[in-house]
Amino acid sequence: MKHFAALFVKFLSYSVILLFVLGFMYEISAGDVVLISLILSAGLYVTGDLYVLPRFGNRAAALTDFPLAFLGIWTLGNYAGDFPRGMGSAGLISAVILSIFEFYYHYYLLRNVIQERERKGGKPKFRLLKKPVYHAEIAEEPLERNREEHNRRPT
Repeated sequence: MKHFAALFVKFLSYSVILLFVLGFMYEISAGDVVLISLILSAGLYVTGDLYVLPRFGNRAAALTDFPLAFLGIWTLGNYAGDFPRGMGSAGLISAVILSIFEFYYHYYLLRNVIQERERKGGKPKFRLLKKPVYHAEIAEEPLERNREEHNRRPT
């Protein structure tokens, strides 16, 4: 149920952002904007939020969402209709705004959705730059005194 709520929040946010950029600035119909929002939010939720975010962290997930959102908006926007202006600039503007939203949305996911799954036996969070862990080796050194004590012991 938490995944459905998180996906619904993402869909609503994508719809509002894309309605502003694509609807008002590029005059794409609201139905096409909702369809683009639905496809993008579902696709990016699976790839960026459920796969990349738990394994690589927030920055990597936000950086992954940017090119995927750009390509998705550019591709789906070209199918939505014939435009006097190119969809490249619309995709770029939308992808920048969506990536900023995604950066903060990932904090919500990490607190409310992803952490619970990891605690229940999900895959551990993988970080690219782990701190090195050093262990000290503890052993007796063969000092002269220890060698003499060892030789005196009855066998």
